[in-house]
Amino acid sequence: MTVHSYRYSSADAGSHRVFVVHGEWIVVLPVPTQPDLAEQLWALVEDPAVDLAEIERAILSRGASAPADWAIVRWATDSTVRVRIAGAERVDLWTEAGWIRATATTTAAGASAEPAAGVVVCGEVNGLAGGAPKGPGIPLDGGIIVAQRLDGRFRVAAPRQDSDGVSRHDGMTVMSPDVLVSRETRPHPTLPQFVGFRVNGGSVHELDATHYFGRNPRQPKIPLPDPARLVALVSPGKLVSATHLELKLVGDLVVATDLRSTNGTSVLQPGSSWHQLRGGEPEVLVVGTHIDVGDGNIIEIVQEPTGGPRGA
Repeated sequence: MTVHSYRYSSADAGSHRVFVVHGEWIVVLPVPTQPDLAEQLWALVEDPAVDLAEIERAILSRGASAPADWAIVRWATDSTVRVRIAGAERVDLWTEAGWIRATATTTAAGASAEPAAGVVVCGEVNGLAGGAPKGPGIPLDGGIIVAQRLDGRFRVAAPRQDSDGVSRHDGMTVMSPDVLVSRETRPHPTLPQFVGFRVNGGSVHELDATHYFGRNPRQPKIPLPDPARLVALVSPGKLVSATHLELKLVGDLVVATDLRSTNGTSVLQPGSSWHQLRGGEPEVLVVGTHIDVGDGNIIEIVQEPTGGPRGA
């Protein structure tokens, strides 16, 4: 059985990419990228019959508007990873020989096939190959996202043969020989982090419950299991609605919802441009996102070490 798992991460500083992720495919594009190109590539990677050359042709078919820097990564069933890179993009691969860095130069003759590449790091990998990310990774099943870095893992769980020659592998358990990163090579654990926010550059507050922001916010009519926290904002022009915005953690994800406010909510995600939330529709945010609810009130999503300074 082939197992893929992905985590993405972002930090306040650094460059971001657009990642198109589906099953065994990762396509890395620069920010900004034409939305219709990302959608075209998403449709391609969903097709089980697509090959790497077809995805490359889709990128290059844009002619003068084609991105200069990009990468295509595909996990293969023969326990290799096939990589094609253009421009200044780069991809780090963990192989049986250790970490290697793939660049446009190393893949110039075509798509390189690296044996037993069980871990792939795409995005901001400008330091040593396989360096630790700047923040904790957020699990990702697939989709089109803007992030600073994407870490992927690939395993083939080989069935175990018992003495009678019959395989009794359940198809799900990963045998110990399939774990490519040994305990000695695992990075040392970093300090625990908490995700929080600050309003107008003030103190950092942990996002440890559902928070409602507004001119005169109120608890929801249907009570939550745990009481929400209310954050009152100054709005002399009354551009901020009474209960304007909901902000909460869903697992490891920061989710914001405009509560059908009168004047709306604008969001600036790292590496992207300002856009307005659709009333009543939740949107997943990353660390470094700025939220404008009106009258000069800016909420920033931040990350701090546990035990670090925070608001009361």
